[in-house]
Amino acid sequence: MLTAVKIFVLLSGLWAVTALAGQVLLTWGGGRRDYSRRTGSPWRGVLYIFTVGMTPAHKESIRRHPAKFAVGFLMHLGVILALAVVVLLLGWPQTGGRALALLRPVMAIALLAGLYLCVRRLVSKDLRAMSVPDDYLAVFA
Repeated sequence: MLTAVKIFVLLSGLWAVTALAGQVLLTWGGGRRDYSRRTGSPWRGVLYIFTVGMTPAHKESIRRHPAKFAVGFLMHLGVILALAVVVLLLGWPQTGGRALALLRPVMAIALLAGLYLCVRRLVSKDLRAMSVPDDYLAVFA
């Protein structure tokens, strides 16, 4: 039988998939014709963006702000670890419990990093102007 926590996690996952699917559909331009000329492989471009393209040698914002990059990296690492722990807790509760106990300090540091970035976003006039509600909800959800 499904517990309330499992139902909540499944509904949260369904909500996330639905929201991301909506964003993908909106990104495609709502059916508008694409007049751009394709060059190269889109998959190689995606691979580049999520690997080499994020290194300090290829991204000016990382070179100019290494401390902020490190804080953002810690926050995202915590998100990935938390998702992995949720999956473990759902599938293998004992293993998930051990992983949670082991990773709790790292996730606490990631939470502090996320809170710092959220406060920084609230305080900075420029960041506040370009922020959307999801930027804040992602930290507190």
